[in-house]
Amino acid sequence: MEKYDYRRAIIDDVKDYINSHPEELPDPKQYDDIVEYWYNMLLDEDSITGSGFSWYSTEENCAKYISNNMDLVRRAIAEYDYAELALEIVDYFTDHEICRYFDSTVRHLLLYECVEEALRELNS
Repeated sequence: MEKYDYRRAIIDDVKDYINSHPEELPDPKQYDDIVEYWYNMLLDEDSITGSGFSWYSTEENCAKYISNNMDLVRRAIAEYDYAELALEIVDYFTDHEICRYFDSTVRHLLLYECVEEALRELNS
């Protein structure tokens, strides 16, 4: 199975979002950090991070995505200090779409760096 490239997927999603929402383009004079602006705008955007109610992907797809990216899942658990909560998270999500939860967590973890790269690509 080919490894799912979270970074490339998020970068492409960010670029698609920015290109399809020109009305949300910020005035550069008002924002010192354009990356921070887009990061904050997209943090809860379901089509980017999967943190909305509609979940942009299925549990089955998310299982495929994370299965070959356990390094990112481990990094997210450490970054967000989930180590102590891990058993509670697994217990709760066993019947509540745990793969979607961790897929969204990884997307949140990578969002800032992906926004930076997406903006670089859009500007070149």
